[in-house]
Amino acid sequence: MSAPDNADSAVSPPAQEEASAPGGGDTAPDREIEYHMLNVVEKVLERARLRDQMKRYDVCTCSRCYADVMALCLTALPPKYVVVDGTPTAPIIGYYESRNRARIITEVMKACILVKEKPRHKDYEITGDVLR
Repeated sequence: MSAPDNADSAVSPPAQEEASAPGGGDTAPDREIEYHMLNVVEKVLERARLRDQMKRYDVCTCSRCYADVMALCLTALPPKYVVVDGTPTAPIIGYYESRNRARIITEVMKACILVKEKPRHKDYEITGDVLR
């Protein structure tokens, strides 16, 4: 019976050392977690393939028109900011996207219609006309 006790004691200390090493006080300053702010709505719109949606509604897909569609959508949708560390953000984005799918689609369509009716890619450089 003494053999199992020796085996248990031989196994336990290394497991404790491994468990204490990542969260230990000595290594905490070296491994400080960096947090940053994330606009979930912006990430959802990036995943929505706006250029494909713009093509679908026959909207110009130049960088200016794309930026206008994105800006109109971000203005119309309520912002959702979260603080994240280095962990993957796909679950957060997917959750928000599924809960707000109808509103996102609606705002993308409205933005595409506005930009299609009044594209600023040429006129803006000449006249400075504001999209309304």
